[in-house]
Amino acid sequence: MAHYRLLRRLGAGGMGEVFLAEDSRLDRQVAIKFLVGPADEHARKRLLQEARAAAALDHPAICAVYEVGSDPAGMDFIVMQYLEGESLAARLQRGRLSASEMLAIGARITEGLQAAHRRGIIHRDLKPQNVIITPSGDPKLLDFGLAKRVLSAEAAAEPATVTQLTQPYAVLGTPGYMSPEQIRSQPADYRSDLFALGCLLYEGFTGRRAFSGGTPADIAAEVLHLEPPPVSSLAPELDASYDAFIARLLKKAPQDRFQSADDALGAIRALLPSAPFTPRPSVPLTQARRGSWTRAAVIVTILAGLAAIGVWQWPRRGGLPSAPPEAATHYVRGVEALREGTYATARLSLEEAVRLYPRYVQAYSRLAEARSELDDALGANEALVRVSDLVPDPMRLSAEERLRLEAVRASVLRDHDKAIQAYRRLADLQPDEAGGWLDVGRAEEAAGQTSGAAESYAKALALDSQYAAAHFRVGTLRAQMGQRAAGLAALDEAIRLYQTSGRSEGEAESLLRKGQILTAGGKNADARDALERALQLAGDRQAFQRVRARFGLARLTAVGGNYSEAETSGRDAVREAMDAGLQAHAANGLIDLASTLMLRNQYDSADAQLVRAIEIAEKHKAKRTEMRARLQQASLRLQQNQFSEAIKLSETPLRFFSEQRFVRAEADGKNIAARAHEELENYAEASRLATDVLQLAESMRDDALVAQTLENLAGQLTNQGRLPEALGIRERIEKIHRTQNDHLSLAYDLPNRADLLIRLGRGREAEPLLQEVEQKIAAGVEAYMRRKRRVALLRALVAATECRFNAVGAFAKAAILDGPAKPGAPVPEDSTTLYARVLGDRAESALGGRRTSSAVRAQWIRDASPALQRELSYWVAQTLLARGERATAHATAVAAWSAAGAQGNHELRWRLAALAAQAANGPATSPDGVTMRTHANTDMQALTAAWPGQATTYFARPDLTALRQALAKD
Repeated sequence: MAHYRLLRRLGAGGMGEVFLAEDSRLDRQVAIKFLVGPADEHARKRLLQEARAAAALDHPAICAVYEVGSDPAGMDFIVMQYLEGESLAARLQRGRLSASEMLAIGARITEGLQAAHRRGIIHRDLKPQNVIITPSGDPKLLDFGLAKRVLSAEAAAEPATVTQLTQPYAVLGTPGYMSPEQIRSQPADYRSDLFALGCLLYEGFTGRRAFSGGTPADIAAEVLHLEPPPVSSLAPELDASYDAFIARLLKKAPQDRFQSADDALGAIRALLPSAPFTPRPSVPLTQARRGSWTRAAVIVTILAGLAAIGVWQWPRRGGLPSAPPEAATHYVRGVEALREGTYATARLSLEEAVRLYPRYVQAYSRLAEARSELDDALGANEALVRVSDLVPDPMRLSAEERLRLEAVRASVLRDHDKAIQAYRRLADLQPDEAGGWLDVGRAEEAAGQTSGAAESYAKALALDSQYAAAHFRVGTLRAQMGQRAAGLAALDEAIRLYQTSGRSEGEAESLLRKGQILTAGGKNADARDALERALQLAGDRQAFQRVRARFGLARLTAVGGNYSEAETSGRDAVREAMDAGLQAHAANGLIDLASTLMLRNQYDSADAQLVRAIEIAEKHKAKRTEMRARLQQASLRLQQNQFSEAIKLSETPLRFFSEQRFVRAEADGKNIAARAHEELENYAEASRLATDVLQLAESMRDDALVAQTLENLAGQLTNQGRLPEALGIRERIEKIHRTQNDHLSLAYDLPNRADLLIRLGRGREAEPLLQEVEQKIAAGVEAYMRRKRRVALLRALVAATECRFNAVGAFAKAAILDGPAKPGAPVPEDSTTLYARVLGDRAESALGGRRTSSAVRAQWIRDASPALQRELSYWVAQTLLARGERATAHATAVAAWSAAGAQGNHELRWRLAALAAQAANGPATSPDGVTMRTHANTDMQALTAAWPGQATTYFARPDLTALRQALAKD
């Protein structure tokens, strides 16, 4: 201590006092902290050991520790860098900082945490008082390694402008910045520092603490149990991305936060503007010591010397350094692979480019894009961080280079508008470059702007009609829009061009897409041929394409009904994908296999595939794939009539896809939720969701999505008894699918429109539709084979509405689902089977045949969905009347008439009210005191007014004519 001369006291706290001192040996000013150590010698040694560990840190964002020791009197001390400036706490007393200022400070602090965590050192007392803003505007972290023992309750209440030292053997942290695990005295790791970082950033963005209270106990209770208001609610210039970022840092459970300072730093840099902000000095530069300017001058001189000899590679204004030819070759290959959708190849090529030239900024940028496409968010973020490290000041680049970096960065971060704008400006700079327009189209396609993407791809082809990747993109997009024939033609041209140029990877990718389209269209033999050719081309070199071909073949096998073989093939493909390091794709393959199994009603097997997909995706941080699997689980629950569970399962994926701007996935999620709400008869919410998607689909000119959404709306209108409106929508859906030659969808469209025509009393018009389905079945078109029972049910319905009861039985029997092969096992009762049983029972009652117990009939109703329950109640009440069971008929009709979902449905309610009136002994009144006959007449009048031109034909339906006649007699 002899060479240190104490000048003045700087501060005090729970661990001792801090003095400004002069180091006579090195002619510098330092800060010396004299420690009040623990009485326990073992604990004292541990404290000093931790201080020495902190002394090993060497990072510009961390206050340097020069020496740790003891003086002759036995007083422990730490000698640290003396920092001029003011604490962040003092700065915040003058008000909150701008977003750019706080992000720049936060990035620098996080870099310091990153360096410390890599050395196994945790701060544990990060707070504004422990951050100094130097005269040059740089933030510096204090007390690293000493905050393992924190403030007492009294010290926590000290004024925020005083630097607070830590106290050993207290709860680890400062109330208001401590993580929940620190408050609970549980083991704390690096993620506790990230929680404190969230508290610090929250305060900087908003000017108020995230957690506050009158006492330390009150503050601790808020940390443990309350969520602070979103930062955007206190700082209107901030958007939802800031809310999500801060909320992630402040998660109560460590596993829900960012898992490393690297992750947090990447998220901060993603929020930073393209040209990083440098914090303004908090203290006027004229107050800086002369020695600081001297050191700065020396550093500038050194950097200039390094640049002169070629060591310093900061990009000069006007352009980035040229990459070596070999690295540039791999870069070009990688970019082209991105354009043609071979993302695994793109990743490998770009990784080789940066291996050959570690400062290859453009390659890192495109590498982030490739990794993002492969659902490797962490890898993408890592590549973007590398770009920021290499180019801390993009303004030194040429305008074109800045645009390229901005375009790719925006694409990776899902900022679609910015990406499109940047790519368009690049295309304008090089109007004869076809690849530029392909990039524009890809950005537009990601944003859901399918018509714009089609125009951009057309521009690329106009510049180069032999551009295989452009034909590939056109083919994929056309198929997505439902134009399968045009899509297949474009893909065939891409395949031809790839063959001519010897590009086997591009050819295999085009064949894979072709196989997917053919599978969806029910062209199984052609699909198998395309997929097997893709598998052969992929060989042993292209694992990414090989496993995708295997998954495609497994789906095709499942479509053919060979479920056991399909699942075995799927599992083998998963194992191969995992071995090849393609974890996200292994999970995606399982999702696709589950979708196929759902079409075949193999629900248990489908669920097992989805559970496995989620496990793989979670383990390997493939968030997009995980959310896709969870959304498919919601769709599965929908098919299993578990509607509330479907809504619950769709919430998290919907939120993710909305926040990340995955437009099409969000639309699919909303359609699933809308269907579930429809089944639960929450029609207002169902309509809102479907209308949102329809507006999006129409703006995208995505006919396939339009048809899917119209299907939702048609179902809602049907369930509400608005049959003519539903029929008009069904006609529009069918027209779209006929234009697209989409027989997979038409197999459902034709029976659905026939159903409405029958219910409207237009059974003869329904007959050609049913015959068309039967012709396709006879021709062996697999897409229609699964509709055979539905056609039989509709023929039974026609006969029942026309009172031709002797014709109902055979059709109803053909519509009932066959029992399982195992004797004695229960027969699954789906909606078609239930409806067929009820219609068959109605015919038996009219013909005087066998009797079914009322208990069985009641069970049929209970097993149906709510909307179907009421329709079945109508036919069951008819049966009971024919059997002379008037009281039970009356009770059945009134129960269905009174149901919440029946309110406002004039078409249903008049029929049920008329039956109730007919079944009652004497005047039948409803719960509101009005007779059921009056209700029936009122609803018939409303129906006549609402259905101009349709009501006459409807009321002429034979079963309804009989019902009206009976009503008039009563």
